Amino acid sequence: MDRRRTRGRGPQVARTSWRVRLGSVLMTRLPGSDITRMTADQITAANRRLMRRRRFSGVVLGDLAPGVSYVDRAFAGPAHDVPIRVYTPAGPPRTRPLILHIHGGGFCLGNLDMDLWLCSRLAAGADAIVVSVDYRLAPQHPFPAAVDDCIAALRWVHAHAAELGADPDDLTVIGESAGGNLSAVLCLLARDAGGPSISRQILIYPVVDAAFWTDPANQVVDQPFLTQAQMKVFLRHYLAGQDDAVTDQRLSPLHAKDLSGLPPAYIVTGTADVLEPEAIRYRDALRAAGVPVQLVRYTGQPHGFLNTPGLCPAAHPAVDHIAAFQTHRYG
Repeated sequence: MDRRRTRGRGPQVARTSWRVRLGSVLMTRLPGSDITRMTADQITAANRRLMRRRRFSGVVLGDLAPGVSYVDRAFAGPAHDVPIRVYTPAGPPRTRPLILHIHGGGFCLGNLDMDLWLCSRLAAGADAIVVSVDYRLAPQHPFPAAVDDCIAALRWVHAHAAELGADPDDLTVIGESAGGNLSAVLCLLARDAGGPSISRQILIYPVVDAAFWTDPANQVVDQPFLTQAQMKVFLRHYLAGQDDAVTDQRLSPLHAKDLSGLPPAYIVTGTADVLEPEAIRYRDALRAAGVPVQLVRYTGQPHGFLNTPGLCPAAHPAVDHIAAFQTHRYG
């Protein structure tokens, strides 16, 4: 059953919508924010500049949750040392659930600072060890570099769970947007490889059908924070001419030949997000394959709302609901 969650009714919804509209205007005016007009080098430079933590980004993206600490590390990946950030909630040492987090950014943007608020809130709310992975980005590192780094991260956290103070048999993958794509992909790859075993997948406004966006015949109405033109550019850089890969399950999980045997899924989307139809179709496909799945739709919320708690108050209850699902208390 679908569940609709909002911050409230009447004036509260209007106030949230006003914040979203203002935030959308501000974001489009930031230097280097229009990826549709940028070269590959400009995208890389913009990522370094825009994702650096500043006072403005802290207000919009949120800060570290109280009672949570983190340490930055790295592990030997398939092509280089892959940076990770390990979040640990306060409290006496014990074996906690393990969550692998994968950030969004259209496969071209994002870093470990982008989800400081989300990861720390999740660590506190679920009393879990959260490991966020800083995978390689396009255009410099096109598909499947991100997949390779993330599957390596999955194997690493599973193998080093005891060292991290976590339970390897209680492992969740979570990601938003491109990270939601990679999280869904990891579930498919882990199933096909016979492990590591994943207990649950949490997909936040995920990209699951690259073929839809690369077909010129498909048109959508643009929404705040994400447009059709931006989606096409993100995927063009990620594919880097590999047009035959658009239906590869490592890029388009919705096109996987078999979705059975995957871990229970919790999918989050906003009704003002160009990716919402994809989330609904993936819910339907998982359900048809016999996978337990919940789809939670947040009325009036745009793409990225869980990444921008300063602009979208609905992010706060949304992360609480995710933490409840993680701890088996939801539903």
